[in-house]
Amino acid sequence: QDKYYPLLQELTYIRPLRMLSPTMFHGGLSSDPLTQNSCPEGWGEATLDGVTVKCAGTLGIAGTGRWKYVETKTSGAGAVTEVVFDRNVDHWALAAGDVERLRLMVYGSHEAVKAALEADELDLVVGSGVLDPADIAAMSAESNGNFEVVLTEPIQNRIVILNSNK
Repeated sequence: QDKYYPLLQELTYIRPLRMLSPTMFHGGLSSDPLTQNSCPEGWGEATLDGVTVKCAGTLGIAGTGRWKYVETKTSGAGAVTEVVFDRNVDHWALAAGDVERLRLMVYGSHEAVKAALEADELDLVVGSGVLDPADIAAMSAESNGNFEVVLTEPIQNRIVILNSNK
């Protein structure tokens, strides 16, 4: 029973961890955690040991970071194609540089990402599996200065779940 507590504990965490601006709660800065909280309104109420929590949901998704959410663009089929953020000029520690807008794009394949980079339609690629490893090696080996390839140590946690009954 207690052998699996680390995994069970991990499964209780909200991933990825998010922060929400206090103004996005129904009561603002003075929100009541029992009646004006962020759990989805459709969850209704839950009572434990005589304490009832009524799920109220949020007013929006504005965060408290250096970038403000602007919009999500979708295809005709409803799939997300782009998410847009603007610099948050009211943040206490402004983002460095002169970037005013971030556009996070969805591409259908490694080839589409590579083509966008080569056509100067894309400034940055981040993440594992976005480009074919052979393309990364070729871009890294280029000496014409078109691309700079920077690789870091892995930063993702992975959990492997084994069925020990078999």
